[in-house]
Amino acid sequence: MEPLVDPVIDLENTAKLYYEEDGPNQWPHIQRVKQQAEKLAKFRGKPLDLADLAAVYFHDIGKREAGVQDHGEYAAQIAGPLLKPKLNKEQWKVAIDAIRTHNTDAPSVNDTADLLRSADANVPDISWFLRKSYNKMKSQGMSNKDALSNALHMAKKHIGTASQLKHRPKLYEKAFAAEIKTSDTMADHLTLNLANKLIQKYNQEHPKESVYV
Repeated sequence: MEPLVDPVIDLENTAKLYYEEDGPNQWPHIQRVKQQAEKLAKFRGKPLDLADLAAVYFHDIGKREAGVQDHGEYAAQIAGPLLKPKLNKEQWKVAIDAIRTHNTDAPSVNDTADLLRSADANVPDISWFLRKSYNKMKSQGMSNKDALSNALHMAKKHIGTASQLKHRPKLYEKAFAAEIKTSDTMADHLTLNLANKLIQKYNQEHPKESVYV
């Protein structure tokens, strides 16, 4: 008799085959989204189910190859046949609908979609946001000065974006209301010097964390 395969481990192992170990929107990002999803699941009082996990693990699959196509729609196309043998019909539809719509500013189509979009937005940690933006610009060849200036601009423009969307993820808004308010206030008072200090502080506190998460 063949040993039973743990469906949770099976989902994770299958998804990992389609991401690189590190890099923009690769496995470290998926791990971060899963960590946020676990926190949000505790807040809502309902553990992550297979549909939730499938949506988290597969939401950015093939993002680099999506080109001009919306990467959520593209991910849904790839994930669809991969998830059919692993989920029942209802779970499959919930997960695929969540993946397809996670990158849009539209009402959440189901609870899993709300969870995914909330987890993908991440807790609005301004130091984390600055560091990620700075490293992204550096990877594109910018000087330290220009990368820092760009990171500052991005923070002032985008911190709290999820809280400003027309159709906000309800779970995100409820779970992180205090953090969103704090980060918005900090973004309004950011300077280049403070932004640099926050990036350096984050690097010291998270020395092993991928620069792309």
